[in-house]
Amino acid sequence: LFASGHFYGTISEFNGRKAEIKYGSSTRLKCDFDLSGLPQIENTYAFIGVNELRTSAEDIERFRLRAGKTISLPKSIHQMGSMYFRGNFTGFTTDFVSYGTLRTENGSFSTDVSFRPGSSNVFKFKGLFTARDVDLAALTGNPKSFGKLWCHADMDGYSTSLKHFSAIINGAIDSVEINKYTYRNVELKGTMTENIWDGNVTVKDDNIDMKVVGRFDFSGNLPEFDFSMNLADADLYRLNLMKKDSLYKASASITASFSGTNIDNLEGGIRLDNSTFVNSTGKLTINDFNIRSTTRNGVPLLTLSSDFADAEVRGPHNYASLEYAIKSLLAGLFPSKFKVPSSSSKINENNFTYTANFKEINSFNEFFFFFFRVDDSSTLSGVFHPDSSVFTYKFKSRQFGMAGSRFNNIEAGIDVSGKTMNVTLLSDQVELPDKSVIRNFSVSVGTHPDTINLNMKWDNNDQGMTKGNVNANGFISVNKQGNPTLKIFILPTSAYVNGEQWKINPATITIDSSSTHVDNIYINNGNKFFSLDGFSTLNPDDKMKFVFD
Repeated sequence: LFASGHFYGTISEFNGRKAEIKYGSSTRLKCDFDLSGLPQIENTYAFIGVNELRTSAEDIERFRLRAGKTISLPKSIHQMGSMYFRGNFTGFTTDFVSYGTLRTENGSFSTDVSFRPGSSNVFKFKGLFTARDVDLAALTGNPKSFGKLWCHADMDGYSTSLKHFSAIINGAIDSVEINKYTYRNVELKGTMTENIWDGNVTVKDDNIDMKVVGRFDFSGNLPEFDFSMNLADADLYRLNLMKKDSLYKASASITASFSGTNIDNLEGGIRLDNSTFVNSTGKLTINDFNIRSTTRNGVPLLTLSSDFADAEVRGPHNYASLEYAIKSLLAGLFPSKFKVPSSSSKINENNFTYTANFKEINSFNEFFFFFFRVDDSSTLSGVFHPDSSVFTYKFKSRQFGMAGSRFNNIEAGIDVSGKTMNVTLLSDQVELPDKSVIRNFSVSVGTHPDTINLNMKWDNNDQGMTKGNVNANGFISVNKQGNPTLKIFILPTSAYVNGEQWKINPATITIDSSSTHVDNIYINNGNKFFSLDGFSTLNPDDKMKFVFD
């Protein structure tokens, strides 16, 4: 510690000019001061004009308080780098005003605030706080999401330390860049502590009109949210939230009361109603969309009720570890392709049943570019018990459409038990894109470790005019490079279309991580034929040839 300057006067009227104090590696203080009233410190009036104060978070944390205590600053203060302050402090120790500007490497902050010590370790503050050109990208370490911030606020509150405070806020965010878009005219009114916000946020921007009222509490192990949001209008394209569609707009009403950080630890509910979304495909209106996570009789329960579908997941579910559970099942079915996950303990985090009843879901599918159609009253159900290698899936619909085809009275199922799997698909009638029809259509797939057996057949019951029965076998192995390879053998057979016999000749398809090799798929009816042969790889010299006559 080094001090110098011109000091003069009596104890009761003590003055300093060009005073300079040096501390640590970078802290420098240059100031003038007048103290009137010493030695009675509580009655001393002070004026301290800070001409220059330079410091850093590291130097502040080196400073020792009483009994050797140190100051611990948040990471965001360290991110500010070198700090420079110019201003003044005027008043008594029981009531003084701070006026000045703090400039840092990542923005500047100005205050015109009065401070009044209260009870032990508490001081009250009131006044204006302004932030200019604050680099949130640097302070948060997230340049993809944040940019610069400009804001101002009147504050009236108290603090017990640099980390603990409570204040009534009445202010505005003049501009803030989020996701490469600069929001303007954001009003803030409410009460704020170091980890709670309780109040209103209103946005009146050119591309978004929104008001959020509620409480956001980050004081516990899991954050708690209790708020309502009225989104009168939002241009999601201009806000850089939906960049693939320039017509994407939204208006919505949302109410929420839940705790948690993701769907795995969510407790409570989120409701969306009286909402409208518009994009290049059209308009989607949502009158009711409610997702809720609770525990019923000690069993976790996730439910969805909406205009489009009602669904539930009942039992322990953890979507973060779902990948491990699925890989564990696949490792039993296809051990050459999938390995048992190392984090086997996570498998037990999922053990649930699931159901879904579809309603008017096609407008939802079309709006979000899901290219399939599902009839109203279609159902989906199943169980997932990866700890005992059990998975079932059952889907039933009067009509299901995809890729230009339409399946009537369709039933589809998957049944995994241990190291075997059976897949079935049944449909009374399939309408193909060319308007032709096949009836009594079925597909069945059976597997045991690294082996797949497929059968596909149909029969229009028209004296053999349209009929078929196709079989194929597949085997998974490891090639010389140590990569899994799937080899499919198409067995010879015949199929009848409109009374004409088409012969399906034996063929082989080989698929590995870098290529697909089709070895002479040949289907013919006399002189008419289709053939497919060749390689599909990243090598432009490899060709896949499709020939027909």
